[in-house]
Amino acid sequence: MPHWPRFWLWAALSVFLVASPRPAAAGHEQQVISSTTKLELSADGTALVRQELSVEVRSGSFHSLALQSLDLDARPLSGATITRLAGPGTTTHPVPVQLAIDAGRIELSLPPKKGLRGRSFLLEFGYRTGLLGQGSIRDLPDGRAELNWTGPRLDEGVDSVTLLVRLPAARLAPEAGDPSSENPQANPGNFGVVMSTLRRSEQSDELEIVRAHVARNEAPRWRVRFDRSVLDTATAAPATAAAAPASGATPGTPQDVAWPAPAAAPRRTPFSLSGLWIVLAGLVYALLVSYKASLATRAAVQRGCRARGWVPWRASYRAAAAGLALATAAGVVSWLDTPWLAGAALVIAVSLAGLRPPQLEAPLRGPGHWDTLANTALDPRPSSSLPGAWLDLGRRGGLLLMSALAAITWRASALFETSPYFGACLLLGSVALLPLFCTGRAAELPEAAPDGSRRFLRDVRRELIEDLELVVQPLGRIAAANGELDELRLGISPAQGLPGLIGMELGMELRRGLGGYEREPVLVIRAADGSACQRALPRQLTWTRGRSSEERAALIRPTLPNVAVSVALIRELLAAMREPSAEEAAALPARAKPSVRSSPRPARGKVGARSVPAT
Repeated sequence: MPHWPRFWLWAALSVFLVASPRPAAAGHEQQVISSTTKLELSADGTALVRQELSVEVRSGSFHSLALQSLDLDARPLSGATITRLAGPGTTTHPVPVQLAIDAGRIELSLPPKKGLRGRSFLLEFGYRTGLLGQGSIRDLPDGRAELNWTGPRLDEGVDSVTLLVRLPAARLAPEAGDPSSENPQANPGNFGVVMSTLRRSEQSDELEIVRAHVARNEAPRWRVRFDRSVLDTATAAPATAAAAPASGATPGTPQDVAWPAPAAAPRRTPFSLSGLWIVLAGLVYALLVSYKASLATRAAVQRGCRARGWVPWRASYRAAAAGLALATAAGVVSWLDTPWLAGAALVIAVSLAGLRPPQLEAPLRGPGHWDTLANTALDPRPSSSLPGAWLDLGRRGGLLLMSALAAITWRASALFETSPYFGACLLLGSVALLPLFCTGRAAELPEAAPDGSRRFLRDVRRELIEDLELVVQPLGRIAAANGELDELRLGISPAQGLPGLIGMELGMELRRGLGGYEREPVLVIRAADGSACQRALPRQLTWTRGRSSEERAALIRPTLPNVAVSVALIRELLAAMREPSAEEAAALPARAKPSVRSSPRPARGKVGARSVPAT
């Protein structure tokens, strides 16, 4: 029985872990590791924006990615691709993705139910936008113009964000401004965390700007000053006059305030929906564990045993704790990113549901007598069936277990398309079925005494009856209390045995093995004390008192408990106890006759030191 205060403390802790609220999972499934933007500004004030995003997917499969941009007039370009990064410096071939842009919301997705497995991916896409028309370019008093552009908002912090601005060649070189300063005349060398590299040629100027870090939910802002002559004055004036912020922001309003409300981040299944199924699964598992324990107990009582669990608790406590542990494991997988805690809970559930091999509690036999039986006593008899066949791997439960595992595998394969993590967790969770079907089996229980001996004794008798000099007869012990047969043996006697030989009996003793209780053969040799038969047998035998004061008995067990070795051992012992004929006695030298007593022990047998019952 468990210690109740400690038990309820662990139970309350498990319920708290399961019911703990899960934070938003927007950045838990996939995260942008690095971002590189190439912006090519044209003379008419339009720009070609190309994005390269390095994305890490924790679920192991990419399906879609959504970003929010302030370029509300963006028009997508064809050729968007995704490349799976198989390892450092190694990539696979690009795969086309669908690019959709609506009111600044950029969404890249693969066809439905066609996720790309992997953990690291490179996304490449582009769009065209009018920077001059949306007020992102303004004139400065010193003959320059300033590009004030804001990149897509990132849900998680990124340590590497790069902007590469490409402009037509001009007299004044482009330079980066401090995006944190609202004063246009601020010192352009005060970049804060911004680093820049300028590359000039006769055709174009390239300015590469790198930000060391962008915080969570922050939209990277960039300011680039360039020569005003880059823009075409004929098209710049109308565009400037018609510039009206499409987002509805008034002039002078900071751009990061004019961002539209971000789309709702994808969340895990709330507790109100999945929690009910998890609790129901734990309850069903607890009922199955309790039902399995009751079936194993009933079957063990029929065979004179006591069912035992791996955890020495009462069946009701074990069942409740196993259901709670399984529900905890499912809850941790659903709402927490701690797989080790889910694995520990699953191991606890399996340990609580498992059953140890039963313990034999056969009562002592009462008085009875041995009698000779007919040969039909060795014929097979129908045995009573044990309960729990549908939860036994060796019986009808094998088909049920295979069906359940097939259904779980089918469901896991479907989950692998959307989340390999949940698919793998479901496959590992199927381990909880093993203690229900693979422990507490009927094969671990001992067979009834007469039923477990009939088949072996019948096979041995079939091999020995070919020898006409042997008398092979079934023997049975009849209980005095109810007159029922409670033990079977096979009596074996040679036609011409040495003086003092009373008989040889082959019985089956119950021994505990790795897979449960088994019946193994044992030979009982009965001879008179001090007789020639006793002296002819190996001296390593241990003799004890038999059924009378003049009788001595010894036990010999075959090295292998099968019919062939047992028959060979019987023949070898009979050869040692058989009285030689007159011709054989005359052929033996006189000095060799007394050496029979010191003959070596049988090669196929081993001497047993267990006492023989006095019956």
